[in-house]
Amino acid sequence: WGKIYKKHIISKYEFPVGFLYEDQIFTYKILDECTKVAISDKVGYVYIQRDGSITHKPLKEMDFRTLDAFKEQVQYIQGKYPELRQAVISKFADLLFKYIERLTWDGQEDYSYYKVLQSELKQMKIGLKISDNDLNIKIRKIKGFLEDGDKVKIMIIFRGREMAHKEIGNELLNRVLKELEEVAIVEGKPQFAGRNLSVGIRKK
Repeated sequence: WGKIYKKHIISKYEFPVGFLYEDQIFTYKILDECTKVAISDKVGYVYIQRDGSITHKPLKEMDFRTLDAFKEQVQYIQGKYPELRQAVISKFADLLFKYIERLTWDGQEDYSYYKVLQSELKQMKIGLKISDNDLNIKIRKIKGFLEDGDKVKIMIIFRGREMAHKEIGNELLNRVLKELEEVAIVEGKPQFAGRNLSVGIRKK
């Protein structure tokens, strides 16, 4: 949604029926067909989130079809554009974490999906005021995750007025990555999202 396509391009593909987040299945194939893409900053519609929407409810089995669709994206892009492999894997890791976050909402009754996702990707949260001893403990845990073959998302957490000192968070993250440089590969660039500064890593 939010896009206008030439009819001769979009008519090649059947729009998926009965799927949530159907753009994950549909859009990337069409964009790959395009020779030109035009972007406008004109507001064409207003997107309103409501309490009862699919993004505000606990996950159900149908939601996990999106992960299968995204795996197809990964395979498609790796096959045609191998130079983008790391970028698309990082995006898939971000999607997994969004699902993990939703599975920990109050009201989620079935944690079986959470256990499956958790085995694929680990998360380590670090506050700005962490002591040297606690930081070393967390770094050892991260090394243990990597040794087990898990990917890890490192998150620097900002609380209250700490957002006014983003440079401290960057320094802390760089310090952690320095400690891990012999055993880890950084996937993508660190990114701010809300009050978190995060980056993904994997075993060398």
